Amino acid sequence: MRRVYLTQPLRAGLRTCVIALLVLSAGSLRAIAPVLQGAGIGRNIVPVPARNDIRYGLASMERQAILVDLYPGLAVVNAEIILGNRSQNNITLSLGLPKSGSFFHHEVSVVKMDSLFDLKISWQGRELAVKNINPDLRTSEIYLSLPESYRDSVSQWYGWIMDIPPHSRDTIRISYALRTGPAQLSRGGNVRRSFFLGFLLEQARAWDGPLQETELQINLKGGLKASQVYGVYPREVFRQDGQGGLYFKISGRSPIRHDDVLIGYESRPRFDHFADYLQNKDKYNQPINRIPFDSLEMGKMPSGRFDVYPSKEYTVLGALAACLGLVALLIIYMIRRR
Repeated sequence: MRRVYLTQPLRAGLRTCVIALLVLSAGSLRAIAPVLQGAGIGRNIVPVPARNDIRYGLASMERQAILVDLYPGLAVVNAEIILGNRSQNNITLSLGLPKSGSFFHHEVSVVKMDSLFDLKISWQGRELAVKNINPDLRTSEIYLSLPESYRDSVSQWYGWIMDIPPHSRDTIRISYALRTGPAQLSRGGNVRRSFFLGFLLEQARAWDGPLQETELQINLKGGLKASQVYGVYPREVFRQDGQGGLYFKISGRSPIRHDDVLIGYESRPRFDHFADYLQNKDKYNQPINRIPFDSLEMGKMPSGRFDVYPSKEYTVLGALAACLGLVALLIIYMIRRR
């Protein structure tokens, strides 16, 4: 069998062809990575150090129940989270919610976060003062304990400080409003505008033990129907009751990155619920009425997907890769014939 030797020019040409294929493919892949902007994103509390002498990470988050009233363009969130102190010492906690930034989601790659509206934190019967903080977490030992979803993409936080007595457990209550759109989900040259609600449920590692239970209930309001929900993640966890309620529950473990929730729904509202909320907040701030899961007859959600874009980017990318591949094969064929 005759050996084939590549001359220096041919080797350089083949190398250039391969590099061009990789660069163009990587650029095209970045161009078609879906990015979501303008969605309403709920967030989980995490320990965030305010100063060096603040103790953190010794409390336990035992259970959280989140109730959402979802309207066209508006989500009103009320959360009840049980925190515990198993030690014999008083704990001073510095806690935070991401204010703005982005996080990486399994379904749509990058999700941009906007600010919350009317954030209120209540602990042991009193409302806590909430400040905007910009901690340098990369120089802190807590950095690696932050949720991976937004460890490197959140620098601004809503922060507050609270004390937990020894051998105690109590409920922290959090409420706020979110504007859910119209939001924009873009992929390359394709854009879809609709409404989105998301929730960052991934737990920080700076809690004392795993979270035992997470419940999320979403009540459809303002004429919204379950049939208008075209995308839901994670699909295998969500249930619906047929009466305008969506349900999500995790037991026996802490939520991880792939448990972060995302819901897309279509709506052409004749009434601006978000503008009405800004003028009539008391009308929307109703008492929490959580329904026990065991009392409901629920079915699975339809298997809708967020990837609703035409395939032209994939077609272009595939054609480009095929052309470059054919060029490379032609070069090799010509070499072998010499």
